[in-house]
Amino acid sequence: GSWASPAGNTVKYYFNFSNPELRDWWVYEYVGQALNETLFDGVYFDCSCGNPMGVPQNELAQFQLNAQIAFDGALEMAKSKGKFMSAWDNDGSISQSNCATTMRNWMAIGKNSNFTLQILGTAFVKKEENRLQDTQCGSCNVTTGMDADSGGIIVPPINSTTEAECCAKCKALPECEAFIMGPCNPNDPVCKFWKTPNADACFLVKNYKGMRPSPNRRTGCVKKNSPISEINNTLAAFLIARGKSAMLELPVLGAYENMNSYNLPKLLQADYGEPLELGQEVSPGVFTRKWSH
Repeated sequence: GSWASPAGNTVKYYFNFSNPELRDWWVYEYVGQALNETLFDGVYFDCSCGNPMGVPQNELAQFQLNAQIAFDGALEMAKSKGKFMSAWDNDGSISQSNCATTMRNWMAIGKNSNFTLQILGTAFVKKEENRLQDTQCGSCNVTTGMDADSGGIIVPPINSTTEAECCAKCKALPECEAFIMGPCNPNDPVCKFWKTPNADACFLVKNYKGMRPSPNRRTGCVKKNSPISEINNTLAAFLIARGKSAMLELPVLGAYENMNSYNLPKLLQADYGEPLELGQEVSPGVFTRKWSH
């Protein structure tokens, strides 16, 4: 296998953790050097994202078991030094459509001292609204010749309809942030069963970021929340749900971004003190928690 990157794909290599000497080197030197660095709070791991090449299927379980021995050793070392270990995996992000369910799940994790709550701060991604031209969020107006940068469709493409109808369908779904009109290309996986590729389809998408040129598309933004309210909601949810160990994670794409891609408000630098109580759901869908500051 290989890692894909804008700079070119990189072949994957795997350590053979069945060798005890390699495990010791990996724990005490490779990872241990980072854990001994006073400037580092912890160590971040990526996934292997697939089975190692060349290992027979009947040996994969033992390969994983040997690797787990090494990782458990690194975890114990981190714990002894008061450092944390993290990975790209996370407990999701929060939106209007999943707010109550997500908050209940996060609060349950926050109450468990054996786990770290690690939420994804998608709200902090800068929205490129300077690319909207004459389209205003919240309206049913469209910008012709533009497609949406987004997190993908939330329902299958809808059969030919008017722009007003497509907009109304988007507004009816809390998760929908933009709608796109245009032909459903049969080469696109979401359109492979589309019977009329040249007819207009209505696409409803989430996690709207802005627009990009596309001659056969027309896009309108009906985003419900402003970037500021999304950030405030995410930070509030984090403070209500978190336990002693928690992380607010930026949704970075490997090493291919810089901090200019994110809005980092002063609220992130504020001192909220110590929690005076656990987070509570005081009425259905309403959550609160008191802090000392």
